[in-house]
Amino acid sequence: MVSSLGVWLAMFANRAIIVRLAGAEALGLYQMVFPAYRLIATIVTIGLPTVLTTLVADYISRGTAEEAERIRRIAAAVIFVLSIGASILLWSLRDWLAAHFFADSRVSTALIFMPLALIFSCEAAVLQAYYHGRNNMKPFAVSQGVEQVVRIGLTMVLLSKFQTAPLQAAAAMAASAAAEIAGFAALVLFRRTEADAAVATSSIKTATAPLLRNMIALSLPLMFSGFVGSALHMANVVLVPRRLFQCGYSMGQATKAMGELFGMAQPIVFFPQVLVYPAASALLPLISAAGGNPSKEADLAKKLRKAYRGAVGLGIVSLVLLYIGGPQIAQALYGTAVAGKYIKMLALALPCAFTGVISIAILNGLRKNTTVLLVTFLDAVVETGLLYALTQPRFGGLNGTVAATLAGWIFFASVAGVAAYMEYRKVFYSPARAAAALRSSHQVVAANPRP
Repeated sequence: MVSSLGVWLAMFANRAIIVRLAGAEALGLYQMVFPAYRLIATIVTIGLPTVLTTLVADYISRGTAEEAERIRRIAAAVIFVLSIGASILLWSLRDWLAAHFFADSRVSTALIFMPLALIFSCEAAVLQAYYHGRNNMKPFAVSQGVEQVVRIGLTMVLLSKFQTAPLQAAAAMAASAAAEIAGFAALVLFRRTEADAAVATSSIKTATAPLLRNMIALSLPLMFSGFVGSALHMANVVLVPRRLFQCGYSMGQATKAMGELFGMAQPIVFFPQVLVYPAASALLPLISAAGGNPSKEADLAKKLRKAYRGAVGLGIVSLVLLYIGGPQIAQALYGTAVAGKYIKMLALALPCAFTGVISIAILNGLRKNTTVLLVTFLDAVVETGLLYALTQPRFGGLNGTVAATLAGWIFFASVAGVAAYMEYRKVFYSPARAAAALRSSHQVVAANPRP
């Protein structure tokens, strides 16, 4: 939780620096590019880091550290090849993407630095997953600290060198690329200094090809789940400026509005959610251990009710605080209160929205990855449709975007809650199914698709 809180605080600091030194328009351009970077990274890693964590933990528990090291190398090699190919393609198509996909040629300069960031961030994800599987979170915490310090420091230095929004957005992306390199370097340093970095491989018997096929079979559903969430975010940042342009906004005004809503207001609104994740993570082993044990099932039911009540309570408290103090918080962070009205509007969904984290955790604990994927996909379709339908002049342009975003969050939390309830009843009210479901696969935890 401390590490997650630190990352969120660093994210706020970086956004605040961009707004204070460059303005909302530069942040809006950066917001257009960065989701595309995350989307491509999701595709390139194909879900392997999450599977790697599970398999490494399994091999370590069985005393076969050499196999854990071997699958790390296999995952690193596969992801390296994919990231190189994606980087070359991205570099070659950056001008076309800027003009036709983003419909804003000003992002072309920022896209120059994305391939460099992509290669190192994807390789860093492999090492982070490996250490997570070994239950050693120190390398991850240190690498994240190094990454955020480099990102914030370089952002401050580089933004002061340029005056136009496109170049300032490119400077912010360059700082992010340098930060990814620094974070990866910190992880590599851990690998070189630890005593067990070199492991024997003479006893390995499992063939590489079947092992790789098994890893990919486990990883692809997770990749699709992450892809849907990332694609939703990417679709939003591409769709909304186009719709605002049709509402009479200039491209500069549309980009600035994007920065104010999604770059400034939304992160503040969802900051309290960092307190929900520890509770959601704590539910996973409880759900796994409860199958077929009536006393544990009763205890789990109490804890789930408590988790939902806590999420709703946190949402209500956050709503009150943000509705009252949203403009003041924006002023303190960004030096302008312009995002305050959007903070007050978006906060209305929080009592419902935070419960979605708990519902997704329940589905993950029950190994219902397909259900998570379906919920995420349905939400993506509905929210994108709402953004298209409501971002128009008769709904107030950007006010319609806010309404669509609110409705999307509430829809997601509601559908996830219904799905979690139904799957929970199927498993825990059918002992035979419970035993089969909870023993059938490795514990694989998909990331929460919402922001």
